[in-house]
Amino acid sequence: MRCPLCGKEAKTPRGLTKHLTGGERYGGHELPEREALMRVAAAASAPTVPEVEPQELTTIAVEQQPNPEQRSGFVYAALRRLVANKDLPKYQFERIIDGFLGMFLADIVQHVQDAQRVDLVAQEFPLKKPGTYQSTNMDYVLFRHDEESRAGAWIFLELKTDPRSVRSVQDQIYADILDTAAMPTLMDDVRSITSRSSQPAKYEALHTRFDGYPLDREIEVMYLAPDEHELPGYEGRFTSLTFADLDSVEVDDYAGEWGVFKELVLPAFT
Repeated sequence: MRCPLCGKEAKTPRGLTKHLTGGERYGGHELPEREALMRVAAAASAPTVPEVEPQELTTIAVEQQPNPEQRSGFVYAALRRLVANKDLPKYQFERIIDGFLGMFLADIVQHVQDAQRVDLVAQEFPLKKPGTYQSTNMDYVLFRHDEESRAGAWIFLELKTDPRSVRSVQDQIYADILDTAAMPTLMDDVRSITSRSSQPAKYEALHTRFDGYPLDREIEVMYLAPDEHELPGYEGRFTSLTFADLDSVEVDDYAGEWGVFKELVLPAFT
C-alpha cells in the first residue's frame, strides 16, 4: 500500500495512517486524522469512509482500550500495584516498570519516527569510561533499519521516570557520544571490558545481540521522561519524548496490554 502523497510503501492500513499523520521531520505529512483515514481508505480501494467521528472508524484503526477481561487480569493488577508503590521512598519504580515498557519500546520509536522497522537490540549497554574499564550504562539500544528515503540509525534511549534524575553530567556523556562516538568503537570498548570482566559470558551474550546489524550507522539519542528535555546544538539527532506523547501511540503487538499500560501508567507521569 503506497502513500498517495509521496509514494512511500506501507505494509498495513494502520502503518499508512501513522505515516500520513506523522510529523514532517520524520517524513510524515501531519494530516488531520480524518483526512488521513479517508486517504487510507482510498489507497486500499475501500468504500468511502462514512460520516462518523475518527474514533468510530474501526475498520482502519484498531481499538486499543482494555476490555473487562484485561481489567480483571494479572497485568492490570500488577501495573496498578506498581503505580501505587511509585511514591514510596525506596521503591525502584524505574527499574521495575522497565519489564513492561521494554515490550513496547520498538513500536513506540517506530511510531514516533514514522519508521518502517525498529528493533530493540540491547538493554543496559556499557559505555566505557575514559582511562578505565569501568562503564556507565545506556538504558536501551535500538536500531532503525534502512529505508528508501533515509539511512538506518542506532538509537540510544534513556528512560527517566523522575525529572529530578536528569543530570548535566549525563547530558555531557550523550553530547560526547553524538560528537565523537561510533558503534564499531563502542563495540571494541565492550570487548576490552569483556576481557577484564569476572562475568565474560554475559558480555559475550551482549555481543551476539548485535550480530547481523550494520555497525556503520549514525547514532541518535532519545530521552523518554515526564518533562521535555533539551540538548542544545544536537537538533535532528536528539529527540525529547515525554510520557504524555505516548498517549497517541498505537502498537501492533500486545495492543490490549499497551492499552492497560496507557490507562494505568501514563497518568502517573502527566
